[in-house]
Amino acid sequence: MLTQLRIKQLYFLLESVAIKGIPVSKSSHYTEILKLTREILETFGMSRIKKYESLLIQYIYNSEYTENFMDDVLIYLSKMADKTLTGDIGDFLPSKNSSLPAIEDELNDIDPKEFEREAEAEWQEIEEQREKRMTALRSLPRTVEPDAVKQYITTHLDIAIADKELKDILTGFQLFWKYSNPQQAGDLNFQWAVDQYLTSVDSPQDRKKVEKVVDSILEYLQEVRLWGYPQ
Repeated sequence: MLTQLRIKQLYFLLESVAIKGIPVSKSSHYTEILKLTREILETFGMSRIKKYESLLIQYIYNSEYTENFMDDVLIYLSKMADKTLTGDIGDFLPSKNSSLPAIEDELNDIDPKEFEREAEAEWQEIEEQREKRMTALRSLPRTVEPDAVKQYITTHLDIAIADKELKDILTGFQLFWKYSNPQQAGDLNFQWAVDQYLTSVDSPQDRKKVEKVVDSILEYLQEVRLWGYPQ
């Protein structure tokens, strides 16, 4: 789950770069982009090789956040890891569509001016939809709603947890959210803060279970763009 959180966060950062229309290396988030990329690659046993960093960044940068997004990225990473020692960049790129020549033949029959008008209209529609989505994202509230978080956790968490245990975790999480700079904090910062709070109130909870709950909270906050999304 931790890797998936980082993949989502990396997607959000790269989406922000794409919207601004600037090179990834010129983004104010470039250091964070590299950090997340390296952490994700290390999870799959890949060392800090610039080629693999570039491949992952490029792949996620060009991805759409569909329901298959996470599975596609994990499969891509697995294939990349299998070719760590011998793969060239071309090995990781999508295979060419066998029907491409037929498509090109069809394009040759289209009037160039008509094709240009249709392409421009389609691009304009894409830009309008993107702007609507970003306007909606910017208007989202920046506060954490405890009831919504609790409902998400109880429906998504695959382990049993008592109400008192969940309450203590949420309290520790909310204190860190309120009195720190959560948008600059990484997932491990939240884990540490909650652990410190539980220790201060003598909570004997299993820390592995606590980590799963905190990951689930962060996952929810990513879904509603309250955390892990560029300001």
